[in-house]
Amino acid sequence: MGPSCHRRVRARRRRDTGGMPLDLPLHGDRLDLRPFTAADLEDMHRVYGDPEVMRHVGEGGAVTREESARMLAAY
Repeated sequence: MGPSCHRRVRARRRRDTGGMPLDLPLHGDRLDLRPFTAADLEDMHRVYGDPEVMRHVGEGGAVTREESARMLAAY
């Protein structure tokens, strides 16, 4: 991995990562990681509301849009 993969960007939001600092957003050559926003709800619900996806994730099934919104608010 090149040095650009390890660039640090001034934090807009710090996440609890079990003692390891992680400043978001993180920008790389091929990937950007950022905190969720309210604008992500529809995309998030397409994943969490899909029974075929959720049968492979955790112990629960697909969730309603309202449950997706609550999960998004908790992030």
